[in-house]
Amino acid sequence: MKLLRLAVDRLPGINRPFEIEAAGAGFHVVFGPNGIGKSSICRAVEGLYWEDRGPTRSTSVAGEFELDGETWRGEREGARIRWRQGDGQNVSPNLPPSHSSRCFFLNLRSLIDPSRDGTVDIASEIRRQMSGGFDLDEVASGLFAAVTPGHGRPERNHFNKAVEDVQEVVRRHTELQRRADELGDLKTRLREAETATRRLALVERAMGLACRREELAGVVERIRALPGALANLTGREVEEVERQQAQVDRFAERARSLERELAEAREARRKSRLAGPLDQADLGAWRENADELERIEVALAAARSEGDVARGRLAAASYAMGGGDVGNVALTLPEQSELFELLRSSQA
Repeated sequence: MKLLRLAVDRLPGINRPFEIEAAGAGFHVVFGPNGIGKSSICRAVEGLYWEDRGPTRSTSVAGEFELDGETWRGEREGARIRWRQGDGQNVSPNLPPSHSSRCFFLNLRSLIDPSRDGTVDIASEIRRQMSGGFDLDEVASGLFAAVTPGHGRPERNHFNKAVEDVQEVVRRHTELQRRADELGDLKTRLREAETATRRLALVERAMGLACRREELAGVVERIRALPGALANLTGREVEEVERQQAQVDRFAERARSLERELAEAREARRKSRLAGPLDQADLGAWRENADELERIEVALAAARSEGDVARGRLAAASYAMGGGDVGNVALTLPEQSELFELLRSSQA
């Protein structure tokens, strides 16, 4: 599966989008100082092959490949990968499982290791190309004496030690790059959270404003539903309402007073034992009788008063004649007529 084009839109360690055209045969070398994104590009290609490889959330890459004479296009947005074969349907190529990914990527030692365990053909081709196309081993065999099997063993040991050191550095660099990718992902998530927080505040303000507008619309509708006579309000309506309320209170007190009088009248009617209303003629006669009775009571009171005066005079006269207590003597007009006549003449 040959890479033809790689488009990187968003990738940890990459500052701006770019594209790589890998057309033509031979080797394509990406070189530059540390931190420029060489390893990130390799992880981007690896991430196009397998979903569990490469960065996830902050990744947006696309690639075009050639496989068995057909063009395949792959796109990755975050953790989602989509493939398309040519201009046809969306299908994925038959790729090996992700746990064997290391079998398809050559490290530095694989490229420069001249031992039988290394990739001899690739290393030899690289050395030949870097020496201007000359086979340095053939030149050395013709110009220099043969090298014994033990020759260069210390250098070989130093080389193996250097390779191990390089592998350790590469491992550390890979770990640092992974952590750097995670840091970039965390920074992206932090920016997204901060943006979401700001948007949340704006959304809350917008929701509050929408509620206020809805309340205002309701108030306006209620105002429109009020009668047109409200335009004639003068501002003294409160005083008028208080005055009307005072008048209502007076009427209520009057009603309670009338109710008490009505209750008293009903109680008087109950005590009078009248079956119904009196006839006006009978009522007039009873009024005359009542007036006559009142006159008799007045006359009786006057007679009693005169009797008391006469009794007092009688007592005085009896005392003058040497009599006793008059209070215990029962005097009647028929029996003591001469005594009463004497009293009248003496008074005259």
